[in-house]
Amino acid sequence: MEFLPLTQPQLGIWYTEKMFPDTSINVIAGTLKLRGDIDYPLLKRAVSVYIENNDTLRLRFREVDGEPRQYYSESPPKEPEI
Repeated sequence: MEFLPLTQPQLGIWYTEKMFPDTSINVIAGTLKLRGDIDYPLLKRAVSVYIENNDTLRLRFREVDGEPRQYYSESPPKEPEI
């Protein structure tokens, strides 16, 4: 696993999170409404493939020697909840 330094904008978000822990200060959320018959196993697979093929969705953060670092997880942490 390769740990990489954070960019300046990422550091700003990191330190804001440290100042206001356990809040939703930097949470961006959305809702998608689907209508009609849905093949849920196929939808779950599509979301998983999308995550696997987009590095930014697998980006994770960790403190290493007291400094924030980022790395890419090899796979999604869990199956998407749909």
